[in-house]
Amino acid sequence: MPVIRILIASIFITASVAQAQPSLQIGPVGNAMMISPTMPGTTLFQDNLDGTFDWEGSMMMVGMWQAQWDLLIDTDPGVSGVFAITNTSGMQQSFVFNVATPVSVSVPAGAQFNSSSALTLADANFNGTALLAAPTGSSVFAGLIDGAVESTLYNDPFSLLVGAVGGTAVNAAGDAGTTSRNLVGTLGITHSIVLSPGDSATANSTFFVVPEPTSAALMLGAGMVLIRRRKKTGVKR
Repeated sequence: MPVIRILIASIFITASVAQAQPSLQIGPVGNAMMISPTMPGTTLFQDNLDGTFDWEGSMMMVGMWQAQWDLLIDTDPGVSGVFAITNTSGMQQSFVFNVATPVSVSVPAGAQFNSSSALTLADANFNGTALLAAPTGSSVFAGLIDGAVESTLYNDPFSLLVGAVGGTAVNAAGDAGTTSRNLVGTLGITHSIVLSPGDSATANSTFFVVPEPTSAALMLGAGMVLIRRRKKTGVKR
């Protein structure tokens, strides 16, 4: 039956999208590294077979920076986890950490979204001072829908300071609302920070969108209605 063929095609497409893998971009602005789950640096990448992935790993450039991540990625759709970076150079640097995942559902504009981020800054070189700041004209956190910014936290001129030897400073923020655009391809988070030399920053962040019923589920419901109608009316093909 045509209805059954459409249902099978829809379910196949949804499953194919869910099997696509997320990606990372880490490093200094202008020289960040693109990382896939199969590249060196990933210590764990696990497909949980329910549309979610666990991704842990680390990466470094000797004398420049080192980073670690521990992420839970949901294609249905959301991203959450911890990212840490240490500026091992002798100069202030601007860093980016981007994570993006293909989504298994299309979500129309007007859906609910939630974003949150908790930042920790540490005086890792024990010189008594540390700085984390938003880049000029930008934000430390951005929640992305199909590569476009949907939600921001810690907007310029935000900064976090430590003024004690070996000290730390923390800050938490959140945002919620309705999406301004359709979600059809990818959902992600971008962190952009200016970090003082020798110091470490950690972000524990989340961004997710509450989906409408999937198109496959809607089509399944419509298909069942058509089948019942055919049984009642005796329509045959």
